[in-house]
Amino acid sequence: MFDPPFYKCIFEINNDDNYSVASVNMGTSEPNDLVIYNFILKNYSKISFYKVGSEQIINTKKKINPKRLQRIARKQVNNEFQGTKAQKTLQKQHELIKKERKKKNSKEKDERRKIMFKKKQAKKKEKHKGR
Repeated sequence: MFDPPFYKCIFEINNDDNYSVASVNMGTSEPNDLVIYNFILKNYSKISFYKVGSEQIINTKKKINPKRLQRIARKQVNNEFQGTKAQKTLQKQHELIKKERKKKNSKEKDERRKIMFKKKQAKKKEKHKGR
């Protein structure tokens, strides 16, 4: 598949209840069958598949503001994503990775703030020791 400016290989595994998909960038020039075949032989074990199926549980316990619900509904109605099952699954994977990255970054930011606060407190204590 050509997704400008790169060619992508999309791998799909469809078992009973589970559906898995992975996407790999192959470069800017169109890969031939031999290149794809060699890539699969050498790197198939390194490909990370995103699984969708019975194991995926959506957490709906969190209460959402009604105004936000209206915005979400409007976005879904107006921006209906048209694409293949693989593209939709890859989009979900991308969104999950983005959420995980945001959580990780916010935790790191909080830890940096705590460390800086401790350093400032230590500096204040050092000033008041009378040296």
